[in-house]
Amino acid sequence: MKRPFANWLVTGSDYMLGINTVYLSVDDTIDRGFDRVEVTPSPIGDKMKRQKKMTDGIEYTNSKNFPFSIHLPVYVFDWFKARDLDAFFLDEDDEKSNMSLELLRENLKKLSDCGVDYVVTHFSGAYRDAVRSKKVDEKARRIFLEIQEMANKYNIYVCAEYMGGNSSFYHPEQWLEATRELDDVGILLDTGHLYFSTQIHGLDLDENFELLRNHARAFHFWNIFGEGAYNTCDAYMKYHHIVPRLHQTRQDGWAYDAQDVFTRMHRTGRPIVIEATQRYNGIEYFEEGIDELLALNSALNQKL
Repeated sequence: MKRPFANWLVTGSDYMLGINTVYLSVDDTIDRGFDRVEVTPSPIGDKMKRQKKMTDGIEYTNSKNFPFSIHLPVYVFDWFKARDLDAFFLDEDDEKSNMSLELLRENLKKLSDCGVDYVVTHFSGAYRDAVRSKKVDEKARRIFLEIQEMANKYNIYVCAEYMGGNSSFYHPEQWLEATRELDDVGILLDTGHLYFSTQIHGLDLDENFELLRNHARAFHFWNIFGEGAYNTCDAYMKYHHIVPRLHQTRQDGWAYDAQDVFTRMHRTGRPIVIEATQRYNGIEYFEEGIDELLALNSALNQKL
């Protein structure tokens, strides 16, 4: 049975800070004092091993009655001719677009009674040569309406993860316009992807962070440094998502002042999930980072 989305808004900090299952087990997450967990595809193993790890994680988390979200897809089929996390909803090729819709539909159907708070899906692919047009905006609106129908049918709230790699559907205003009237579909603000979107498109970071923060239904939190975006950013290519640390500031070259950004996300009362690797400065740096964020979360909760 799905926990109603409205409950997150009421309980706020009780279900605030989480981390995904790539580096920590569910038991580790609970023992460390997190409020929630996000069951996430593993980068290790073949398709069936990754699927089993996720389904086992969902079942175990539910048995613990611990709040959780799921980063889709859990189930991937041979007819999905792409990587698990690829998204073609806005592809001008309707066959590819329909393939992504069908993958989402099959996952929601299979997960409809799993007790999840919300699921996360990538939405826009990386189309660097595309241009913004009325046709693309209309297709985005139509696709989001189809996702709304699925979410309502299978009783699962769907968060579309904001990414700006698609040059025809990148502006936060487009995302808000396409989702603002939907009851079961909203935007997940990923801090790293927003930063890269501002790098690619010349957007103001603070302005668009505030715009999305005020409307986001959930967050992914990670940090990065350096110029460029994705494969033109040396730090990203080497370290991928870096765990936020409270000493990280824009003045020192980081994308965000980590403490300030976390505090502003915390004020929304919406779930925040740490999405970081252990590549930068090793496991100790990673663990110290999550301990700092847990302590900050606790301190902010006490002020509520």
